[in-house]
Amino acid sequence: MKYYSKSPKEWEEYDQEKRENKKDRYKTIRKYTSYLIIFIAIMALIFTFFGPRLSRFNLSYNIVIDGISFNLVTEDQFLYPEKITSNVNVQNTTNNDKTIKIDNFYYEIIKSENNETIFDFEHNETVTTILSPYQTRLIFDLEKETEISELESGKYIINTSFEFNGQKVNLNRDFNYNQDFKLNFYSDRNFYLESETPKFVVTFQNNSKEMYNKEVFGKLIYSKDGENIYERQINFGSLELQPLESSQFEITSNRLFESGIYRVMFDIESMDKKIITTLNIANQINSNPENIAINDFTLQTFEQGQKLYYKAYLDNKVKNPQSLIMNSYGIRIQYNGEELYNYRNDESTRVYISEYGSTEIFDLENVKEIELNKKGRYFINFFVEVQGKIITTQNSIEVR
Repeated sequence: MKYYSKSPKEWEEYDQEKRENKKDRYKTIRKYTSYLIIFIAIMALIFTFFGPRLSRFNLSYNIVIDGISFNLVTEDQFLYPEKITSNVNVQNTTNNDKTIKIDNFYYEIIKSENNETIFDFEHNETVTTILSPYQTRLIFDLEKETEISELESGKYIINTSFEFNGQKVNLNRDFNYNQDFKLNFYSDRNFYLESETPKFVVTFQNNSKEMYNKEVFGKLIYSKDGENIYERQINFGSLELQPLESSQFEITSNRLFESGIYRVMFDIESMDKKIITTLNIANQINSNPENIAINDFTLQTFEQGQKLYYKAYLDNKVKNPQSLIMNSYGIRIQYNGEELYNYRNDESTRVYISEYGSTEIFDLENVKEIELNKKGRYFINFFVEVQGKIITTQNSIEVR
């Protein structure tokens, strides 16, 4: 028999060499990752203990004076017709109580190109308070004063000034407000099996004041390990959208794929835009998953009146990717033995976790907005059921 590339034996030797090279690269990556983690830990300690003294690191929107940090917060980008969110807060970065006095507070939003004032606020009365160690307090919240939305496209600047214990403080920060198309592109399952045909969803939303009417065409580009392996032309025809109107299309793949992680780019040539998603392909579903754990994230301390922030992830503790079926998950929040919130979802969902990776499985913001109105300690219990195996975790937070 004639072989046009390599004989089966040669291919076997070639695959073995690739596996050995991959192992060597993996060991090298693990080694340098360990060095990086150690370096980050050291830098975190340096900034924790010496940060308040390093005034040269002050930014235009965040400065530290005598261990007191002032921060002007906003997003870098807003999309029509989103409302502007912004606040000014103060934090005691020391381990001692601090008395602060704020005088002559001023806040404004102006348009950069012509200095037009969009909003301004002034408070001339003196405000005095005591901050306990590492405590954060809100000085100003734009949403409590007014609602600003549907701005013209362009760059805007927020300026705020006040006196802190007799010292003048000036903070400023800019943001961009855009009237544009909002695009979303994703596969409709967290992973597919090699025997299944992948499907993608594309959504178009007209986030502008003008009607959109154009042809939509482009191409899908599949790549794996940095190499393009397949391209396909896509044409949706004419798309007409009124302001704030949206439309959704489905793209069913015309071929199957081997197991692995693929990057799929939709190059929308008619709009001069590119959007990317990930396509996970598995050869089978793990029927007996091991070495997975819940990794939840929240703040340890909240101010009274703040909204609870909580996310949960599934971590893969082994090198091999894991393709799982999550049967159910739920969260329970308690305060002084009283149940404040209980949520459970029994809808089965596919979950793909890459080697030593992490996949988000829950975000409280997508389910319920919980305001922490009472001071004290709260307990958060979260569980997930995977292939009939229940994994739990408990966390606690303090509200001051």
